[in-house]
Amino acid sequence: VGVFYLALMTLIVNWYGDLPHPAAWFHARVRGGWALVIALVFLLQAAVPFLMLLPAANRRSPPWLQAAGGCILVGVALHVAWWVGPTFQPGAMVAAVGAVIAIGAAFALGWRRLAPAAVTASEASHG
Repeated sequence: VGVFYLALMTLIVNWYGDLPHPAAWFHARVRGGWALVIALVFLLQAAVPFLMLLPAANRRSPPWLQAAGGCILVGVALHVAWWVGPTFQPGAMVAAVGAVIAIGAAFALGWRRLAPAAVTASEASHG
């Protein structure tokens, strides 16, 4: 929520100050589908987690907390794409998303193979 708030305040200050260089930067990010992306960022980083965790029982439930954290994580990734994406050609964004997915999958698969060995080694040393 804090990062989205800072970006919104930056937009308001630059708009109110009528600064040409930052205005061009923001203009590139509200054309095309990027306006939809920033709306989705707001939903995923602020509105959805807030509504998910509004009931007290959900704030004490690990699955609800994980779901809210997942929403925020996806929102942060989209926010970074919103910052960087309009600077590059659309093909570059597809390649970047593919690379992030590949790295994440490699990390997840590697972690699954290494995690049991790390736990066993840790238990043996503390034995």
